Amino acid sequence: MEEKIILEIKIPRENEYPTEVAAGFFSSLSRSLKTPGFLGKIKREKPQNLVLEIACFGQQIRFYAIFEPEFLPFFESQILAAWPLAVLSKTPDYLTSWQNQNIFSGQLIQTNSFYYPLKTYQDFKDIDPLSSVLAVMSKAGPEDFLMIQFVLQGAPKNWQKKGVGGGGAGD
Repeated sequence: MEEKIILEIKIPRENEYPTEVAAGFFSSLSRSLKTPGFLGKIKREKPQNLVLEIACFGQQIRFYAIFEPEFLPFFESQILAAWPLAVLSKTPDYLTSWQNQNIFSGQLIQTNSFYYPLKTYQDFKDIDPLSSVLAVMSKAGPEDFLMIQFVLQGAPKNWQKKGVGGGGAGD
């Protein structure tokens, strides 16, 4: 099995892209990530996923994407369609330099069912949703290592039926 690709994504600071650009980017990704159907589960196929990370070390904030090699052409085309000035470069696993660090972790879990949105991009017309996260990361010291990780997977088939069926918070 091939190792996953780790791609560092650099976007110029002076970019002024509207929130709709990111919404379109994530929408295209959501349609491309596959969840194994019935036969795929029998064959024990793993769901395809995409990991997006924001990492801060050496007092620099970096953006990464981690995925299977066959996903590379599609991912590159989608990133460059959304942010044409982005610079993409394959990089080795940067987490190996974090091995001797004290690690504290947490996980955010929705209190409502998965089909409810956290917020929609319309909620962020006047503010960048990452600004508060990046502000905290920008205060990191020379010895600090910070990371936020988002794991994106395709939704199971017929996921909408749960929402339409009026399922509760325990779904």
